Amino acid sequence: MKISAKAIATIGLSLSLLLSGCANQSSETASGELSSVDEMFLEMMIPHHDQALEMSHLAEKNTSNPEILALAKAIDEEQHKEIDLMSSWLGEKDSHSHGHEGHTMDGMLTPEQMTALEQAKDGEFDRLFLEGMILHHEGAIEMTQMVVGSNNQEVKELADSIIKSQTAQIEQMKQLLASLPG
Repeated sequence: MKISAKAIATIGLSLSLLLSGCANQSSETASGELSSVDEMFLEMMIPHHDQALEMSHLAEKNTSNPEILALAKAIDEEQHKEIDLMSSWLGEKDSHSHGHEGHTMDGMLTPEQMTALEQAKDGEFDRLFLEGMILHHEGAIEMTQMVVGSNNQEVKELADSIIKSQTAQIEQMKQLLASLPG
C-alpha cells in the first residue's frame, strides 16, 4: 500500500493539531472553551457523582435484591464514565479520588445518612438506598440546569444526557420503592 505525500501531510497536520489541543485540555473540550459556569458545574458534579458511586458500591454487600443490584450497577457504570469525561475536560489525572466531605450540594447525603445506609441490610438498605438515590438524582438534575444552555456543545450534551438518564432512573426507583414490602 502506497501512501501519498498529501496523505502524510494531512496526518502530520492532524497530529500536530491533536498534540497542541492536548496542551490546552484543562480549559477546553473538543467543542471549545469551558465557561466559568461550565467549570463550576464540572467541579461540583464530579464529587456529587462520587457519592452516587459510593452508594452503589454499598449495594453489593448490603442487599441481595436483584433489581437494586442491577440499578446500582447501571448507576456505577454510567457515572464512572461521566466522571472520567468531566475530569478529562478539567485536566485532572486521578478522576476517582474527589472527596465530597464538606459539600452541601443538592441531593448529597449527610455523613449520618451515609452511615445509616452503610449499616443497613436487605429490605432496610433497599428502602434507604432508593430514597437516598432519588433525592441524590433530583439534586443532580437541579444542578445540571445551570449548564443546559451552555455554549459548549459537549457540556450541553452531557447535561441533557444526565437529565434524561437520571429522570428515567428516578421513575424506576419510585416504582421499586412502591413495590417494597411493608
